[in-house]
Amino acid sequence: MIVSQFDPIYALIVFIVLIFSFLLLAWFVRNKTSLVSLAGGESNIKLSSTFRLDSKNKLCVIEYRKKRLLLGVGPNSMNLLDCENLEEAEAKMREESEKQGSFRKVLSNTLKQKDS
Repeated sequence: MIVSQFDPIYALIVFIVLIFSFLLLAWFVRNKTSLVSLAGGESNIKLSSTFRLDSKNKLCVIEYRKKRLLLGVGPNSMNLLDCENLEEAEAKMREESEKQGSFRKVLSNTLKQKDS
């Protein structure tokens, strides 16, 4: 009868490594992926930017259904601070850029004024 040697220290190390790798995988799936991306769908919510105020609070700019939302996010709350329509904001930006003119026109006008 052949009896194989069983090393309990080696078995314990393998067990600890397996548990640690399972916990690491669970953390990664929970924190770094979203259910929408796992399902293959496309989300209509876009996180444009974040600004961390302190270790627990931050400001988030989110685009959702043609609106831009400014949210204050804390550990136990989320507050809507401001909201604007993206279409209106883009129209305002276009009007302002048309008023100012192109960079070339502004530069040439400035140089003409400087020469005279």
